[in-house]
Amino acid sequence: MTAATPLSSATLRSPSQDDVDAGSHAAHLLDLLRSCTDLSTASDEIELACTTWHERYHLSTVRANILRALPPHGDAIVLEVGARAGAVTRHLGETSAMVDAIEPDPALAAVVAHRCSDLPSVDVRVGWIDDVPTEPRYDLIVAVDVLGEVQRRGADLASFIQQCRSLLTPGGRLVLAVDNTDGVRFLAGDATPTLAPSGDDRLPRASRDEIERAVRGAGMTSVVLGAFPDHRTARTLLDVERLEALAPSMLRVLPSFPSPTYDGPRANDTAEGRLWSAAVDAGTAGESVNGFVAIASAAEPALPAAATFWSLGRRASLSATNRVLPGDGSGPVVERSLTFPDAPPVDGPLRLRPHTEPLMRGTPLTQALADCTDLDAARDLIRGWSSLVERSTSDQQPVPWDLIPRNVLIREDGELAAFDQEWELEPTPAAGDLVRRRGAFWLAYDLVTSRRPVWLCGTTIGESADFLLRLAQPDAPADWLRTFFDQESIHMSHVWPTTPRHPQPARARRERNSVSSLSNMIPPEDSGSVESADTPQTLREVVESLSAANADLRAENEALRFEQRRMALTHRDHTVGLVAQLEALRDRLARAQRESRRHKERALRLQEQLTSVKASTSWRVGSQVVRPFAPLGRKRRR
Repeated sequence: MTAATPLSSATLRSPSQDDVDAGSHAAHLLDLLRSCTDLSTASDEIELACTTWHERYHLSTVRANILRALPPHGDAIVLEVGARAGAVTRHLGETSAMVDAIEPDPALAAVVAHRCSDLPSVDVRVGWIDDVPTEPRYDLIVAVDVLGEVQRRGADLASFIQQCRSLLTPGGRLVLAVDNTDGVRFLAGDATPTLAPSGDDRLPRASRDEIERAVRGAGMTSVVLGAFPDHRTARTLLDVERLEALAPSMLRVLPSFPSPTYDGPRANDTAEGRLWSAAVDAGTAGESVNGFVAIASAAEPALPAAATFWSLGRRASLSATNRVLPGDGSGPVVERSLTFPDAPPVDGPLRLRPHTEPLMRGTPLTQALADCTDLDAARDLIRGWSSLVERSTSDQQPVPWDLIPRNVLIREDGELAAFDQEWELEPTPAAGDLVRRRGAFWLAYDLVTSRRPVWLCGTTIGESADFLLRLAQPDAPADWLRTFFDQESIHMSHVWPTTPRHPQPARARRERNSVSSLSNMIPPEDSGSVESADTPQTLREVVESLSAANADLRAENEALRFEQRRMALTHRDHTVGLVAQLEALRDRLARAQRESRRHKERALRLQEQLTSVKASTSWRVGSQVVRPFAPLGRKRRR
């Protein structure tokens, strides 16, 4: 390390491999890291090796997204409290001047030390913030999911933040990340996760009011960001108030639902999205996000972007960070940059295009096509998109690979405009044909799987794609789908992570099988009619015949359902009657049993009285007197 920090002068010990018990979760994480040659925060190897939620939590590069949304901290001296297995530590070590990381679990601290073993600027110790000498030496303190450990030590959030402030330099910042008590995913039925497969301690949560009161109590001010699906695997980070003022429609668009599950099933897949829409309508979105990332400082904290969102699941060299910014006065803009600018460039034909584009408003072309009820109007829109492709492509210039209908808006003046043009393809012959084919296929997928318009022909997605392409390009070859499958699979195989154990050709084969299977998918039954004004008479007759047969089947199905409900009601009534009769019989039996017990008890009492009488002297004397006269009585009766 290049300079002394409070941690280097403390008595905290460094972790060792002896702290890791064989067979433990920490041992599993350590073995997983040892199987990878690249331990960096841009490691595709680690991303592919992580298959469970607990592995991704402790090792994934996505863990550091909450820090990637903040202003750079290249010269900062950083303290990380609760380093876990080092996913955030590794990012800090690669982007900061010096990092002190403390972790109370010795086994996990050993994993952190291994993850950062090639970074001399990172010092890992076993301990807690209580063990750090109180000196204002740190420019940045990062505390993620520390509330459970704080509570186990008998403290509270306010005292923890006060401790952090005592360690910060005058302009230093604290980044605190915690689950929201009132987050929509938890209101929808999800539980907070455990941090080990065998653990049963769920992470505690806090409300926005609790965080802000604790920050104010420490004499600091804060900016509180909302995270989706949470702060651990952030795909979207929002400054809700600023985004609502800058681009309110983005509040609904940026979060995607439902959130991925943790380590258990979800109670309801649609409730989370409905709850978020209700919160936006009610003006309580800032209190309803899934996770909080609070940036606290004694001075005014620097404001991040109004929103930051990432592309997840790609290889590092093609991962994008997108920021929604106010712009220069002409309206908000989206700034796209490489998430890992130092990652080795990909050797495929696709390139990510870092750029800044205006945040445009208009009607999505796919929505306009889905709303069309007339084939001529739909044809005009599709040919307008085809003309846009023609104007935007060239055999000598990079190809706008993503210029497909889902990335085109119809502006208020009726003109078509492209947005979210993230990708560019190496110059290629017939670039316009390539983009049209790709656009026709994914437009067919979007229309068929959402709300199929009445003018769209075709039974499968592939047939609908062929119909759409011929509206845009009547002279398209008959076998264009096969060529499209080959091109799309090669291009997509370069987007996703690959390693020597997961080579690109194998990925391309999987992608081709996936796209080919998608082409043969039959649309849902209720996606709409396929009839159009230009449908040939023979085909129309077939469609009408099938529609009539389908209507008859639905009527029969409804009759069967009615009969089933009627039988169920009859069975229920019969069952209720039998139950009532059974209860009546049980009552009669109980009364008979009580009467029998009463008679038995009376007989026993009479028997006891008779026995008592027979044992008396009067009975013995009387029986001696009566016995000699008994034969006389019998003779008289004869």
